[in-house]
Amino acid sequence: MARSDMCKCVITMRCAAEVILAHPTASLREVAQIAGISSATVSDVRKRLQLGQEPGAVHRNGPRPAPRVVEDPAVLLNRLLRDPALRQKEAGRQLLRLLQQNAIAEQEWHHLSSAVPAHSGEMVVHPARKYAETWTGFAQALDERIAGTSRLSG
Repeated sequence: MARSDMCKCVITMRCAAEVILAHPTASLREVAQIAGISSATVSDVRKRLQLGQEPGAVHRNGPRPAPRVVEDPAVLLNRLLRDPALRQKEAGRQLLRLLQQNAIAEQEWHHLSSAVPAHSGEMVVHPARKYAETWTGFAQALDERIAGTSRLSG
């Protein structure tokens, strides 16, 4: 979005906010007609106002991204297991196997930790922490790649 377009967008969203504040019982269509914008944009502005956010707030790199919805990892894993883009490549299949191997419930982790004898505890802790750091680094790199891709396409 060009800078001038973004400025126009912010101005129209602020205009919609003023109309909403002046006419709190007005319908989305009424506000949209007065402000000269779509009902969907009015809905977005109304939600932002209800959350106490600035109606035309933008990040330096564009509009604020939608908050991430955190889903149950088991549900996400099942969806990934059906993704042909992952299943058709060896690296994708390897990733799916690693995710499956780590997909155990919290109670199972507790059960596993209680099975470790005291004399082996330190030997288990070190690789467990190292693998956790590796997974965290993997997730951060993937987050950065996704953020870069969304900035380019947005």
